[in-house]
Amino acid sequence: MNDTELDDRLRTAGTLVRRVVAFRLRHDSFAQDREDVQAEALVDLIRRLQDPAANVEDWNAYVSVVAHHACDRYFRARFPQRHRLKNRIRYLADQDRRFAIWSGPDGQLVFGWNHFHGQQPVTISNVLLKPGPLETVCAALLQGSAGPVPLDDLVDQVANCLGIRDVHISLDTVPPPVTSTQDRDRKIDQERWLARLWMEILQLPLAQRVALLLHLRDERGGPALPNLPASGAATLRQIATAMEMPADELAAIWASLPWNDLKIAERLQITRQQVINLRAAARQRLARRCPPTPS
Repeated sequence: MNDTELDDRLRTAGTLVRRVVAFRLRHDSFAQDREDVQAEALVDLIRRLQDPAANVEDWNAYVSVVAHHACDRYFRARFPQRHRLKNRIRYLADQDRRFAIWSGPDGQLVFGWNHFHGQQPVTISNVLLKPGPLETVCAALLQGSAGPVPLDDLVDQVANCLGIRDVHISLDTVPPPVTSTQDRDRKIDQERWLARLWMEILQLPLAQRVALLLHLRDERGGPALPNLPASGAATLRQIATAMEMPADELAAIWASLPWNDLKIAERLQITRQQVINLRAAARQRLARRCPPTPS
């Protein structure tokens, strides 16, 4: 494949990936993570295109599947309880012949009655659900809808009905340190996770470390880097050394953190998209080596 063909495929892929991620992460609370998830999908696609042995017959379908998988990894890491519920629903569809799950033309999974198999999903209806066995809740939701529904939307409705909530630690954020008045076991687990996370961050290439650390934020979008010294995981000087930056320079910019991608790009003398790609690659490695721990 020549450079022109590669560029054309990547442009097509970028459009499809953005469309899938924008739909799957459409809630406002996911807005700050969309570009990172898109970048993770594009990194996977670039690797496939660079593989001389790769042979993809339907490129658009393949791109859609890769984008959905990137979203699945994001939700699995950020919402482990929701992910377990989704697996339970998929198992239910395998075991209960009344239900079925299939893939729509865009790669989106659809849940419905077995005799609806293959039909296009409809917008899920607002149904008053009562807590109960999983199969009963799913059946009640389908009975109140005009057809099969997107699996992710059904998972959201069932989770709300059954009171399933996730409290998480994101790979792109650092939680505030637990105070001494809080649960001691939770404090110990959190400190161990942060220490392990810091060790894994030190193994990243320099550009990835900078792209990740200068962008680090808490769940409200505020600065999270100060939580590393507060938890004992790393001192300011150690953080500065990890970014090959003088400690006094880091101290001078401390109050302006987290930086946006454009500012990080200026420091690294690369493009904004390259910063996003670097951070996405860093998060992929951290997700494999240091999975998030529910708090």
